[in-house]
Amino acid sequence: MSGPATAHGTIVGNDDTHSSPSSGDEAAFPIAQRLSQTTLHPLNVSPDLLTRARQLADETGIAADLLLAILWQEQQWTQNQRGILGHLERKAWDLAEEAASRTVDPTISLGITHMKPPTARMVIRHFGLAAAGLPLSTLDDGELAELVAQNDEVDIMLTAYYLKYLRQEEPPGESPGLGAATDEDLFILYAADTAQVREYNALYGSSTAHRSGDILPRMRDYNAFTQWLADTRAWEALTFAQRRQALEQLAATTQAGERIVLKTPYPLPDSIQIHVTGTGSAPGAE
Repeated sequence: MSGPATAHGTIVGNDDTHSSPSSGDEAAFPIAQRLSQTTLHPLNVSPDLLTRARQLADETGIAADLLLAILWQEQQWTQNQRGILGHLERKAWDLAEEAASRTVDPTISLGITHMKPPTARMVIRHFGLAAAGLPLSTLDDGELAELVAQNDEVDIMLTAYYLKYLRQEEPPGESPGLGAATDEDLFILYAADTAQVREYNALYGSSTAHRSGDILPRMRDYNAFTQWLADTRAWEALTFAQRRQALEQLAATTQAGERIVLKTPYPLPDSIQIHVTGTGSAPGAE
């Protein structure tokens, strides 16, 4: 419902759907392997926005990992900032958002989380939200669309409260929160809050056996990203010696001279080791 920047620091998440590897020596090497092999794009938000997202997760009772997963998922199209293609894509996206905020097209997706204007208006009305002391309900459609398109903090706030709404919502004729029992349910509903999706969430949970269309890859994306978060936090929790030993093991299985970088969803402090150079034999060498 996305904007480039960089981030650093430690995420304190509360996702329980993945096993968090212990901080023992045996766990360190598999973590390093997975972090070196991931092809996922980074979570591209600034340190301030990362901190604000964690605060909003606490404020709304939404899992921090879920809110970060939404930020990550909704950045898919504008994520690549390297090279001329990434620059042109970003500029095209910014121009489209600027035009949409002027025309207030109700179908356009605005801001870092691709929030649609009618959804933003509904969330503001339901929770009585304000920004910088200004009740957002006082903005006209054009002003609101421009704010959502240009102010990432407001956009993330609306997203957090929308997730809270989805968890509490009472679908017609159904019990409150139908199909919104887990963080994965909410991740799916954020993209498609329909009666069928809620019913399937309630019936099948995290099973992919009965999912199709866009829902199936979205479920896989959620699992991959939240596992990446769990691995990153586990890597940070290891001791310096444990990380060094794991990197030495990784280097020994990599061709000599080849540089290895552990990829994380957000940049880590400089004190956390993520680089090593291969020390193994060349392929085919005796």
